[in-house]
Formats: sequence, C-alpha cells, structure tokens
Amino acid sequence: MADPEAVAKAFTDHYYNTFDTARANLASLYQEQSMLTFEGQKFQGMQAILSKLTSLSFQQCKHHVVSLDAQPSVSGGILIFVTGQLLPEGESNPLKFSQTFHLAPVGGSFVITNGQRQATKRLSTLATDAAGQLDVLGHDGDALGVDGAQVGVLKQAHQVGLGGLLQRQHGAGLEAQVGLEVLGNLTDQALEGQLADQQLRALLVLANLTQGDGSRPVAMGLLDAASGGG
Repeated sequence: MADPEAVAKAFTDHYYNTFDTARANLASLYQEQSMLTFEGQKFQGMQAILSKLTSLSFQQCKHHVVSLDAQPSVSGGILIFVTGQLLPEGESNPLKFSQTFHLAPVGGSFVITNGQRQATKRLSTLATDAAGQLDVLGHDGDALGVDGAQVGVLKQAHQVGLGGLLQRQHGAGLEAQVGLEVLGNLTDQALEGQLADQQLRALLVLANLTQGDGSRPVAMGLLDAASGGG
C-alpha cells in the first residue's frame, strides 16, 4: 500500500493548485456517488459539487496549507485532514479553513468519495470614530481629549472667581464657610487693632452669603474689608 502521508501531500498539492487556477478541472476527482458538505450544505454527485465550487463569489484565489494529517482507512482508502488559509483575489485578509477528504483507490488512482469543508469568517475592520470613542470614555469629542467645557474654564481661568468654580447648588454654602474660616483665623488682637465695629459688621455680612448665586468675588471682598482698617 502507498504511503498515506506521501499520497496526501501529492493529492492536496494537486487539488488546491487546481482549485486556485482552474476549478472546473476538479471534476475528474469526483464521481456520482461522491458527497461534499460545504459550509453546512450537502452536495452529492460530480455536477452538484462542481456547480457549487464554481459558483463561489471569487474565481481566483490562493490556498496555503498550514497542517496536514493522513490516516489509512479500512477500505484501503486514505482519510485526510487539512487546515490552512484561503486568500481570494483582491482581498488582503485571508480566511481560515479546514477540510477533510476521504480518498478511495480506483484504477490505480484515487477519487474523492466524501469531503467536508468549513471556513471561518474574516474579522471586519472596525471603522474609526474618534468622536464616538471619546463619547464612550465620557468626553465630548474635544480635540484636546477632555471635556470642552473644562477646556473653556482653563482657557479663561484668569476671569473666573471662586464662586464661578463652585457648583451653583453648593456655592453659597461653601462661600459662607470660606468667609467664616477666614474670620476664625483672625485673632482678637487683630480685630481690635485693625477693624472698626462697622467694618467688622460689614465683613460678617459679606461672609454670610447663604442666599447668593455662587458668583460673587468672596476672596476680593475679604481683602478689601481688611485693608480698609489700615
């Protein structure tokens, strides 16, 4: 009996070279009893099998065999299992495929009695959408990679007071805390020596901004009130 590995190598070389360049010439390798399962569909007989193979969306292609295994069968034939890559003409991304053949000896040669072929789908390239990617990350698509509102604040930082940086719903209370904290740090001696009673009352009123809209220049008000006593 012929060496199964040598037969399998010679057969697959011939089969894929013919498939790639002149697919219709594969007819001589099939008989009317032959059966092929192609991507889950069954075809029986030479005409049905050739009709399927020649009606594929590509005519020219290139097969590259990655692995090849062969076993002798009980009937004197050879069972072949192939994995590889298929690159259709005009494509840049190959398909991975696997294929099995059962060869039966006929008149000193071999024909395909049974076969199965399966290919995995190519992974499509995802379209690049910079704005969509930034949106997923929580940004608004600004070219600097951060929220455009934040960029605007940074660009005009010299124009923004303390109240403008605080959120409106919490700004008034926080400003009052800032003013009271400053008062708490002033010693009794400093208050007695530098601030008159009217200035102190004005400063307390300024610090109690619980009804404000979060936009008054608190820090500047404190400085003006303190400098007025000197």
